[in-house]
Amino acid sequence: MGVIEFIVEIFMAYPILVSYLGGLIVAEEGIIVLGVMSGQGVFDWWIVLLFGFLGLTTIDIVWFWSGRVRQLAHLKRIKFVYNNYLRAVNFMHQYSKGNDFFLILTSKFVYGTRIAVLMYMGRRKLSFYKFFLYNTFINFWFVCLAVLVGWGTGKGMSLFINAYNGFIVTVTVFVFVILIYYIIRRIIGQKNVKRG
Repeated sequence: MGVIEFIVEIFMAYPILVSYLGGLIVAEEGIIVLGVMSGQGVFDWWIVLLFGFLGLTTIDIVWFWSGRVRQLAHLKRIKFVYNNYLRAVNFMHQYSKGNDFFLILTSKFVYGTRIAVLMYMGRRKLSFYKFFLYNTFINFWFVCLAVLVGWGTGKGMSLFINAYNGFIVTVTVFVFVILIYYIIRRIIGQKNVKRG
């Protein structure tokens, strides 16, 4: 058994755990990949949607609360880390014009800013209730979109493979028909030559 077959077997045996860990560890990219696999029929799309959403929401809450850890203040001593953190957060804050909902939403689409923004929200002492509502709403729609894109891509691959196989069969039949036509034509042509 190859490595890929082993991985697919694990995915098929534990789809709920794989979907949850995909959202928890790999986040949006993992959910898209799992959506592709659901489009290929490895497991159901709703499992990826529900448990990928729960995993993504869990890790976002962890990043939010980690922003409130006092020891994070020591990161100010590391200029490189602190300056990049401030640069990312200032850009996002200016872009969102102070709107917390829009700031969280934007961080989902601007690569590399999600964790910094979530920690910033925790550091700013945004109420957890407000954060939870905003983040849950955004994550739900974001995961729906990611699963839809992934599932459609997975189905597209299946359709492409089926179309390719159908194309090969069609071309084979077409070539066979042309070959038979020329053989019959040659046989009829030789009979006409002998008669003439």
